[in-house]
Amino acid sequence: MAIPQEGWLALDAVRQEAIQVDLVSSNSRGVGVVMAASYPAQPGMHGMLITPMHGGGCNHRPVFCCWQRPHPQDRQLQCVGLRFDFGDEG
Repeated sequence: MAIPQEGWLALDAVRQEAIQVDLVSSNSRGVGVVMAASYPAQPGMHGMLITPMHGGGCNHRPVFCCWQRPHPQDRQLQCVGLRFDFGDEG
């Protein structure tokens, strides 16, 4: 099953609207995204990842930021690892 190619991320600690992100990797535990470097994403931040669903509507997944680093080729972008927040599941 293919993942959506883009979505939106809203981090709780950031008082901005959701920012568009490009999904570049995915597994059952989370996703890797590329997004604007100006958006302050740091490990430990919680938020909501919103992705379009096939057939309409949007999927909302609680996430937390595991890692962040500058994009290796474009200084105006950053790479961010987001883990799905399963609450109290281990």
